[in-house]
Amino acid sequence: MRVLVLSDTFPNRHEPWRGSYNRRQIECLSRLCAVTVINPIPLPRLLSDRKMREVTRGRDDVIEGVATWHPVFRYVPLLGRGRSWAGVAAAARRALGQGAAGDYDIILATFAYPHGAAARALSAKMGIPYAIKARGSDLHALPDRGARRERTAEAVRDAAALMAVSGNLAEIAVRLGADPRHVRVLPNGIDADTFSRKTSRPQARRALGVDPEAPLLLFVGNLLPVKGLDVALRALAESGASCEMARLVIVGDGPMKRQLKRLAAGAGIAERVQFMGRLGRENVALWMKAADVLVLPSRNEGCPNVVLESLASGTPVVASAVGAVPDLLDDSCGFAVPPDDPKALAEAVGRVLSREWNREAIRARVAGMSWEANAARLLEILSGVIAAEPHSGNVLE
Repeated sequence: MRVLVLSDTFPNRHEPWRGSYNRRQIECLSRLCAVTVINPIPLPRLLSDRKMREVTRGRDDVIEGVATWHPVFRYVPLLGRGRSWAGVAAAARRALGQGAAGDYDIILATFAYPHGAAARALSAKMGIPYAIKARGSDLHALPDRGARRERTAEAVRDAAALMAVSGNLAEIAVRLGADPRHVRVLPNGIDADTFSRKTSRPQARRALGVDPEAPLLLFVGNLLPVKGLDVALRALAESGASCEMARLVIVGDGPMKRQLKRLAAGAGIAERVQFMGRLGRENVALWMKAADVLVLPSRNEGCPNVVLESLASGTPVVASAVGAVPDLLDDSCGFAVPPDDPKALAEAVGRVLSREWNREAIRARVAGMSWEANAARLLEILSGVIAAEPHSGNVLE
């Protein structure tokens, strides 16, 4: 079987960390079948980051055994969003004409829009079925009307398979017109070898030079408005006695970093907040084992990998009740709270810090959810589609 992946975000030679969820799933899938990735790069990114131009000039195989192409994707930001699917499809056709051509059996789009809509157009031209992975904002943030919603609905409706990372997203897909028989819930996976190691909390704290007794809160993710870190800082500032000595360690980077530092300083908690920047998986895993609780106050999510990774580490989680979070958490492993509610977040963190947790029971919540198992299930779904819809030639007109 040969799979053509149309990816919204994927690593490249300059950003090997980019799109880690796509990277791990596709990396594991490539061990089971032949995979080619086309990851169009928006023109505005190339204009603002000169080094990225290099990756658009040919094959860029950042994963062994996965042929990867990053053609230029031309569109007008904001004004051109309703037609951006056409730009993605055109970029993919250029890559297919420049070396990515092959006898593919199926197209897999890693985001419903614009990549799912582009996959629909390519599918019609190539005579092969397409499948979509819905991850979160592609369906959660759809406008009530307009071209973007219409094209997304068409893509979802005509997909031979749709894999949603949460039950909530699967329901939205069906409401948009997807055939319920073609919709599957496929949560993200975990790097089990990295996050499930039996390093104890004291061992992790010693390795990191962290006070063995101080309450430690951890956030891991991009510093973007949607992640709600402003809510976490307000919660820390307003917390009661149970959290008054707590530290918040922030792992990640992004455009809100300066703003968040100013917010922490203005709230009088700057000395209790530590910005670590972006770290590799091994170091992230160590911080997760050292932490008392992972906090994820997001305003929108699909199936957040950091929640899965924290649970695999045996560390409880307090997260906003968005996306797959309510499916992942119960009182054996943490608490789901309303988004944009600093008081509720602070109270839930206080409950975590005042309780003894069974780390083995927490790990059991995500047992069997490795990326390898995820890729095997994905292969099963795609194989079923191909068996039902044999392709007719792979010819781009």
